[in-house]
Amino acid sequence: MKRLILVLAAVAGLTLSSAAVFAHGPPGAVFTTTWDGTEVNANTFEYAWDVFLDGGPGPNAPSDAAALPAGDYVFQVTDPSGKTLLSTDAPECRTFHVDEAGLISAVGDPEGCGHATGYDVDHGALTVQLFPFDVTANAGGVYKVWVTPLGQFDATSGKYHGFAPSDSKTDNFRVLYQEGIPD
Repeated sequence: MKRLILVLAAVAGLTLSSAAVFAHGPPGAVFTTTWDGTEVNANTFEYAWDVFLDGGPGPNAPSDAAALPAGDYVFQVTDPSGKTLLSTDAPECRTFHVDEAGLISAVGDPEGCGHATGYDVDHGALTVQLFPFDVTANAGGVYKVWVTPLGQFDATSGKYHGFAPSDSKTDNFRVLYQEGIPD
């Protein structure tokens, strides 16, 4: 009986530890990139439609370096503070899947959505275009992309538009030519 209690306590401790890791967001990182993934964490782009999302890593790095855990995710684009939602399409249009190798392997594309995908030439993974989104009010043309596990997204939460900072990964980027964003 004592052995059974120790085993159950060990399993419970493992479960609690796993939950604690995700209480501060998933491990790994997200990066803005070019359509072909050759510039990881390229944070300055000429036009809004040039910005793509890559789960990482940089060229010549192993595919699981800084990768998000396998699963389904949703993203949004906001102003740098996160207070103003700039993504103009439904959250269902902004989903993607990370496979066991840590690579984006699928992009949600319900009817009526149209996020372009690129192809990370170094790792054979997809990249996801962040556009469409509105122009930021930030004078420097700075935006923030948020990525959260789909299961943590809460559309009923008004704070940060359903994205909890504790469950999300973010990356800031800049767009140089704001007037080029079509309506």
